[in-house]
Amino acid sequence: MPDTTRSGSDHHASRRADGSGVAREGGVAGRGYRPCLLSWGHGEPPESDLGLIREIGLRLDSHLKLIPVDRRTQLLLLAEGRQRAPVPRSSTHAVRDLLEALRKRFPEAEVRAVVGDRAGAGEGFAAVVSRLRRSERLAPAEDVVSARRCALVHLLEGVEPRQAGAFVEEQLETLAAYDQEHGTNLLRVLELALDHPDRNAAASAAFMHRNTFRRQLRTALEAMDADIDSPEERLALHLALKMRAVRAAGGPRSLSKSLG
Repeated sequence: MPDTTRSGSDHHASRRADGSGVAREGGVAGRGYRPCLLSWGHGEPPESDLGLIREIGLRLDSHLKLIPVDRRTQLLLLAEGRQRAPVPRSSTHAVRDLLEALRKRFPEAEVRAVVGDRAGAGEGFAAVVSRLRRSERLAPAEDVVSARRCALVHLLEGVEPRQAGAFVEEQLETLAAYDQEHGTNLLRVLELALDHPDRNAAASAAFMHRNTFRRQLRTALEAMDADIDSPEERLALHLALKMRAVRAAGGPRSLSKSLG
């Protein structure tokens, strides 16, 4: 269907990107926009319905811009803090609302979204799409996910393997040796304690009674002589445990799943 919703102000942003995600012209204008990669699986809409997708989006965000990337992918630019809703919503909530509306119009569609960080002024579409696609590959299999949940994965991909291994061993060797000697799994107890600030939630995730979990955590900390009330020690141990998960599974996707 023809697109009757595009204004002159977003004309430059709605030009089609080529198949590699490289826009033929323009960049992300201004710092008030948050990019979101909308990916369609089964049931992706035909190109003739892009105008309808934009119209649905404009009902939620009157400043929304839609840039087609390829048949199954669109880049959305969300104008933060300027939605029509009486109370401004987060970008993630706005995207959830958009996906719900799209599914009502395209009931056979399998659509998900990765919400990125705010785009820099003048940042090119190609760089934005490439970054979001990389996050999409690593992100947990959820309908809407923040690219920030993959930031640690991206960081660790650039760490030299031997340095990473030395760091993990330095932080966790004592507790790993204790587990091996006593047939325990205190490394997992420690990781869950760091994943869940609430001890009851951590115990539930470990399928343990809360008193048993607290007792095992205390044993782990005593064995390591560690203080997780110290922000620096807590961060070092948490990072080492996540890096250990990457090494054990042989790739970054395992880390993104554990972060999810």
